[in-house]
Amino acid sequence: ETFLDFLKANIPGIENQIDLVLWTEGTGIPSDAYEPDSSAYKTIVSLANEFVNGRMPGDDEIAEWQ
Repeated sequence: ETFLDFLKANIPGIENQIDLVLWTEGTGIPSDAYEPDSSAYKTIVSLANEFVNGRMPGDDEIAEWQ
């Protein structure tokens, strides 16, 4: 409750922009979360989806990850 009060005081109107209960008490990433827009992120998501389907990324695909 203290954290919610802090958010409401420091981000006016936040309770009208997002579902605070979902964001603070839910599990996983909320469906209305902002998805990053970067080529590295897109590559990672693509490789993760392929992994779920049984494909391991090659060493050359991840060699430069830090």
